[in-house]
Amino acid sequence: MSGPDDPDPNQRKIGHLAICGTGLLLGLVPWFKDLLVDQYYCTWIVFFRVIIALITISAVVFIKRCLLGQNNDRFLIASRKHVLSFIGYGAVSITAVYYFYIKSLTLTTAAISVISVFTAAPFTTLVVSFSFKKARASKREIFCIIIIVIGCVLVNWEAIGNLQQREGIFYGLLTGLCYGLFSIFGDNLKRHYHYTTMMFWQFLIATLTSVGIVLFVPNKGPAVVDSLKVLAPQELWGILGIGVIATFIPYILYSFGLKKGAKPSTASALTTLEPISATIVAYCFMDEKLTVLQAIGIIVVIISSCFLALKKEHLTE
Repeated sequence: MSGPDDPDPNQRKIGHLAICGTGLLLGLVPWFKDLLVDQYYCTWIVFFRVIIALITISAVVFIKRCLLGQNNDRFLIASRKHVLSFIGYGAVSITAVYYFYIKSLTLTTAAISVISVFTAAPFTTLVVSFSFKKARASKREIFCIIIIVIGCVLVNWEAIGNLQQREGIFYGLLTGLCYGLFSIFGDNLKRHYHYTTMMFWQFLIATLTSVGIVLFVPNKGPAVVDSLKVLAPQELWGILGIGVIATFIPYILYSFGLKKGAKPSTASALTTLEPISATIVAYCFMDEKLTVLQAIGIIVVIISSCFLALKKEHLTE
């Protein structure tokens, strides 16, 4: 039942469209990765992704606060607990997620990788809710998780016999597990900070974490720096694309969608456009093939994920 404080339905529709854009743009990550992976290690691709996003969000914050004079929201981190949450946000929910996902994409196909992510993420969310929020998993939720796992098995069935493919599936599942922790670090912070402030700090911490990681890549730093001096157009497009189009803009669209009234559970359902987008992009631009069994598995995972998210929304209204 709607109330006087409910957002305008038209505004909510705009929010839903923005979040659909998030899923579609995130699906471009495999393509941009493919433009860079022959030249750079996964750690460097992650570094490019977070530092470009940091530079972009820093420009937005500067324009907002210094040029437009919008200084009403809190910018500095207020407490030690928030510092820990931001570190978790930047180091785990961004750096670890990005690294494991890029690593998975280098070992297996985009369809297998992204479906592995979407299989592990809802499972982690349920475990987190049970452990930290004392929420019980309903029979419907458990049923949906089981169906999602079955869909993942269908997508990965033909790849399980290949050692490299199995490793790719493993990294995809790790990505989903880390992504599922997103809500722990974000739920408390979004009540105290504007989303642009949250993005600035989480990408700053992610960049510092990435710098620390790339410094441990032996004998590759100078070679990468030299290659950056003579970037080919394809590599420049890959770096800017993965940092701006597939990272910064999706984050902005997602936050904008929530601000316009989209409920988090609906947003989770709408972002399942990502595996569709990633699969289409991989088929069109990366010459990846999709079997009938994989197509069925993708459909099963998407429908079950949407049902799981929307059912939560229905129960909480």
